[in-house]
Amino acid sequence: MKTDKESIIAALKLWFREGDVFEIRVLDATTSEWMRPHMESGYFDYEHIPDAAEAIGKLRSFRGAYATVNPVNPDLLARACNRLRGITREATTADTDILSRRWLLVDCDPKRVSGVSSSDPEHEAAISMACKIRAGLSASGWPDPILIDSGNGAQMMYRIDLPVADGDLVQRCIAGIATAGDDKVDVDLTVFNPARIWRIPGTMNCKGDDVKTRPHRMAQILSAPEKFGIVTPEQMETAASWKSAATAEQTTSLPSGGVQETSSLPSREVSEFNLDDWIARYCPELGQPQVWKDGRKWVFPVCPFNDAHRNRSAVLIQQSNGAIAFRCHHNSCTGNDWRKLRELRDPGCYDRKEQPLPDVDISGILAQKPREAQPPPAEEKQTREPMLAPLPEKLLDVPGFIKEYTEYTMRTGQYPNRILAFCSALAFLAFLTGRKITDERNNRGNIYLVALANSGTGKDHPRKVNMNVAIRHDLGACIAESFGSGEGLEDAMFLHPSMLFEIDEFDTVFNSLKFARDGRGESIMEKLLRFYGASNGVYKMRKLSIRNNEGKKTDDDRKIVNPHLVILGTAIPKFFYSALSERVLANGLIARCMILDAGKRGHGRKPSGESIPDAITRAIEIIGKYGQSGNLTEINPAPMLIPAAPDADVLLSKLNEKYDCIYDRHEAEQRNEAMAFWARVFEKVCKLSMLYAVSENPIKPVISVAGVKWAAAFVEHVTDQMLFMVDAYSFENLFDEKCRKAVRYIRQAGGKMKHSQLLRNMHESKEVFKQIMDTLQENGTVTTAFIPTEGKTAKYYRLA
Repeated sequence: MKTDKESIIAALKLWFREGDVFEIRVLDATTSEWMRPHMESGYFDYEHIPDAAEAIGKLRSFRGAYATVNPVNPDLLARACNRLRGITREATTADTDILSRRWLLVDCDPKRVSGVSSSDPEHEAAISMACKIRAGLSASGWPDPILIDSGNGAQMMYRIDLPVADGDLVQRCIAGIATAGDDKVDVDLTVFNPARIWRIPGTMNCKGDDVKTRPHRMAQILSAPEKFGIVTPEQMETAASWKSAATAEQTTSLPSGGVQETSSLPSREVSEFNLDDWIARYCPELGQPQVWKDGRKWVFPVCPFNDAHRNRSAVLIQQSNGAIAFRCHHNSCTGNDWRKLRELRDPGCYDRKEQPLPDVDISGILAQKPREAQPPPAEEKQTREPMLAPLPEKLLDVPGFIKEYTEYTMRTGQYPNRILAFCSALAFLAFLTGRKITDERNNRGNIYLVALANSGTGKDHPRKVNMNVAIRHDLGACIAESFGSGEGLEDAMFLHPSMLFEIDEFDTVFNSLKFARDGRGESIMEKLLRFYGASNGVYKMRKLSIRNNEGKKTDDDRKIVNPHLVILGTAIPKFFYSALSERVLANGLIARCMILDAGKRGHGRKPSGESIPDAITRAIEIIGKYGQSGNLTEINPAPMLIPAAPDADVLLSKLNEKYDCIYDRHEAEQRNEAMAFWARVFEKVCKLSMLYAVSENPIKPVISVAGVKWAAAFVEHVTDQMLFMVDAYSFENLFDEKCRKAVRYIRQAGGKMKHSQLLRNMHESKEVFKQIMDTLQENGTVTTAFIPTEGKTAKYYRLA
């Protein structure tokens, strides 16, 4: 990656002093060991600034390299001492880690569509705006700033000397300066927090693709004063007063120094609104809250308003008085508040008078001010209850057969659920292509799909649609709903070598391995694994001792050529998670599955009652003629080759190399579960690329770049989510499971739980409960606290 190490060193030495410690954070980085875009983070002291520049220069690529401009607690150096390392969920610098405010930041960003670099005119407009603001502030007696070309816009850094708890002075000052913005350039209102990261001059700004009209550019310092003057608080207060009177009329100052939004929000009793129920229904990806000051906080994995904001910048907060606030820290999300979030996720909510609306108070987010005379709180811990994130909507849009089948299933259902309908369509198409298609890498279209949905979500309807469509096309005998044993599955496949099994309560398959003592579970798993791998080969069946026509015993050498087993499983999330164990994970079946969360139940409506669309019938008839080679097709199939377009084939080769690198990295780290999942990713991508091609054009399917990109995005999403769930829910034995259950209860309670309440929730004897808590305390997972209450001292458990 192109960098200017001398410029990086010069910038960091301008920003910091001897003895300072700061964080370097690099977004969407790739390295020779970790080819998938990820975050790199590390802490450096002033003496090792050249090492920071060297570390950034060694990265293969990245979207942006940043530093915390205000000095951080030197203890953080121990997280990654003068080096960068790849992180996933590890902590980065929080506002409470900042020692003081040294810089006032002004960011001029040209208005344009999101996710792209600025054009040359936009770039020049932002720099002109910064110069205009600098001249205006200079006329008011402000000292000269550092002026930076950020690559897409312009930035300025003014020296200040303020405590972290500044009474919102920095925020109000930036809001005043931002009134200089116009219809071409915005001044970012969100750069006020103490731990704000800032693009490092000497590094590339790589937003979107590098095209001639919107090129990637290197950030660079345009000017810097020989000696820094300090902006006084009085000068900052004057700038804060520039905020327009119209804006001031729409806000009401609070004692905490924040801003309360009041326009169009009726005053109601906060107690009438249950935020937890609302989150469970409309924002299930949030899970459980974290402790935040004297209230609670939920962090969105992806901003609900802009899916490009994936750095956990969007938060939902409830203060101790019940007031609720939403905020995304990206400037493009300015104005997206709690009211807009409710309207986004629950359309028409303000038209339903029976559902009360809470007062809104976003001061907690905007102020970010620690309490006086209290030490900074300990580093926040991740307290979100793990759960699968919803599949992005764009991944549910596969043109042709799958889209038509999904829409048909939705229209005919009383409680339609798009993900369940999509899974049903994808599984049915995979079944139709059984033993009929192959690609140039000898992959077949058999897949194992599992959709997680709670009771009442409408899991039955998609299965019924599949059965009805199959019966109408003389395929009903090839669809089944269960198998009693591994041998029963084998016999069914012998009679019908291409089958679709639609299995509700699919967690019972895993539980049969987890708890069975008679080997039955092992037999089922073994058959499922063998059928998955034998789809492009020969499946040798078990030996049977049978009699021939003369009554003599003989061995029957039975086999199935290219068996094609497709599974569409459904399960309740709670029961599915509890079925995970080290034994289940080591078996390998779950790594072959693709598991999705179906989300909330759809709104009830009258089913259309329509017949099967002609387009679906025509496609089924066309696919049924694939690979026909005479009377022996059923015994020795001759699958039709689906070619890949040249550019699609190149992309597949690159993906294969990418996934191999990821596997090698996990192998070096001895992460067996991750190895099992990533070993199957490319195979899944190939399978889905073929199915995309058939869906898009059944008459002449060709694997396209669009199909490969969709398949890769789909498989990578489900793989990342399942590895997250495995990390959260897998356990080595039943006692380990009970220990993790206790930790989850404490996490759900906000990180602290009373002894008596936890004992009731665990449903364990006093002796077993003591063993669990003693183990968690000895391994450092929880600590014990005794808190005085009225009449006696109560015992609490806290997450360490």
